Amino acid sequence: MGQTKGDQSVRQTARQAALSSQKSMRVEREQREKRLSGLGVTVTVALAERDHQVSIWERQASDALRKMVEDERLTLNEAVDWCGPDLSRTEAARLRRVGQDSADETEAGAPVERPSVES
Repeated sequence: MGQTKGDQSVRQTARQAALSSQKSMRVEREQREKRLSGLGVTVTVALAERDHQVSIWERQASDALRKMVEDERLTLNEAVDWCGPDLSRTEAARLRRVGQDSADETEAGAPVERPSVES
């Protein structure tokens, strides 16, 4: 059977509608991918900044523990007692290792950053 001009027009209109719909879907998908990419970067940067700040504060806590043990001649357990219930002995030991790692970096010439204290 042959195709009439009307059949061709219907096919052409349907094809154009499908292509237009696909183009719209592609544009929406591209916009979503750009949003997701930006959000992914925001998450990654925020986590890196958080990790950096945590390392600074942990070095500060480690330095204070070191002073309690070395300068004030407390045992680590005594220092933990002075710090209250939020510091476990396990955490104190970990913080002491953080301080040792920081001291090793300082001896190697790496600068040690100090956090600013805001009131």
